[in-house]
Amino acid sequence: MCIRDSDGLVPRVDLAAAPGIVRAVAGAISSGLVRACHDLSEGGMAVAAAEMAFAGMLGAEIWAGAVPCDGEVTAAGRLFAESPTRFLLEVAPEHAGAIEALFRRGGPGGEGVGRNGGAGRGNTGGTGPDAGNGKREESKAGAPVPFARIGRVTGGDSLRILAGGHEGGGGTIVSLKLADLKAAWQGTLRG
Repeated sequence: MCIRDSDGLVPRVDLAAAPGIVRAVAGAISSGLVRACHDLSEGGMAVAAAEMAFAGMLGAEIWAGAVPCDGEVTAAGRLFAESPTRFLLEVAPEHAGAIEALFRRGGPGGEGVGRNGGAGRGNTGGTGPDAGNGKREESKAGAPVPFARIGRVTGGDSLRILAGGHEGGGGTIVSLKLADLKAAWQGTLRG
């Protein structure tokens, strides 16, 4: 659940959806379809994307407008919401079709998940109760888990977050070198 900036609500786990989401993500990983995965529980989508990008030293482009949320949500809400059971996945372009099919049928054995696909090293996508173009679906065994394509790995040396939806547009929110992001992140550890 992404919330409006002024709602002040604490994110809650959707107990009906969570087990299917987690089983499906784990199944996609164990099937070898996922290059990298990060939960969104500490800092949201923007922080997860930054950590994944500088860990692999591969640039990325995230489309804030494509991050699914319920209702009208600001870019800050989309990028920093710490809603539970949401994941950012990197998937190789050649596995895009397989992972999409896997997630639509509910994961290995029919459990539930998300999608990625396109050009570059891989692509980024979000999964979770908010991820289906604003539509929420039950995550019972065999039910698909909502997902969305929200960016791509560029292979460059920067993380760019654009305001627009699919394929960006709408102006740049963030454009930072990966080395600078990593130095800032490590600086917080030194206290």
